[in-house]
Amino acid sequence: MAAIVACLPLYATPNVDLSLHDSTRNRDVPLKVYYPRHASGACPVIVFSHGYGGTGDGYSYLGNGWADAGYIVVLPTHEGSDRDALHTDRISGAQDVQKAFNSQQQRAADVSFIISSFDLIEQQVPVLRGRIDRKRIGVGGHSMGAGTALLVAGATAGLPSAKPQSFRDERVQVVGRHVAAGCR
Repeated sequence: MAAIVACLPLYATPNVDLSLHDSTRNRDVPLKVYYPRHASGACPVIVFSHGYGGTGDGYSYLGNGWADAGYIVVLPTHEGSDRDALHTDRISGAQDVQKAFNSQQQRAADVSFIISSFDLIEQQVPVLRGRIDRKRIGVGGHSMGAGTALLVAGATAGLPSAKPQSFRDERVQVVGRHVAAGCR
């Protein structure tokens, strides 16, 4: 019988856990940040939003892969639509129109807040000082996170009885496509 052996890289991609506090919304936004081990100059950024019931920790394979390809990767955990919410609300948090819309509003605001906090991230992770390329920002996501990415890209959303709103963040250049790779 053959044994299954896990193959691990010779070195782990550098990553750090941190939490930012958005005082305007009185909301904490936990992050996992991956970055290239050997790179000089500014690197493009990918903010990747998890699906309902997930966390930023669930996408380490993407963080590792994209960082190895020359990106700085920010994986937020969106409180209120994360693993804890799944345990509390079950799937109703994603199926209830009002709850889902409120979650998407908070998620889109989380992404914009993260982008606005790049200076703070550089302070908390000194190795990133001067390495975040603010002109090459991409956003992606999985499941509900893909909806978040679409909202940040300019899709509109609203409750059935209300006019759709825009959550567009003009600083984001790419959503769900290739962001020019590599550090400059």
